[in-house]
Amino acid sequence: MISRSENFLSAPGSTESPSFLAFKESADQQFNQAKDNVIARTAPGGALTDALVDLESNRAGALSQGAGQAFDQDTARAMTLATGTTGQALGSLGQAGSTQAAMAQANAQQNAGKFGALGEAGGAAIGKK
Repeated sequence: MISRSENFLSAPGSTESPSFLAFKESADQQFNQAKDNVIARTAPGGALTDALVDLESNRAGALSQGAGQAFDQDTARAMTLATGTTGQALGSLGQAGSTQAAMAQANAQQNAGKFGALGEAGGAAIGKK
């Protein structure tokens, strides 16, 4: 934890922090699921292009916000370790658990979306026969 805080202080705002990387992984999984849904449900052409551009714009905004939150969390952790205040340091462990829970939820949603799409495709194939 101390070496991680030292690394953060030597390169503040880095997008290589464990907090941001966990957030980014979760956001990317959700984006990929949403992109698959848009492609599967939107006719090719201008509407599909617009939907994908909007989706990418939302992803960029979410990642920017996540980077800011990770920076704030890492700053708080480094200051907590520097001042010896452990209450906030222990609270950070709870934040890490919440991040892992969010990642697990994103994985479950992605898997549910995939199986739902397979069911729709199977139903459509059977309906055409």
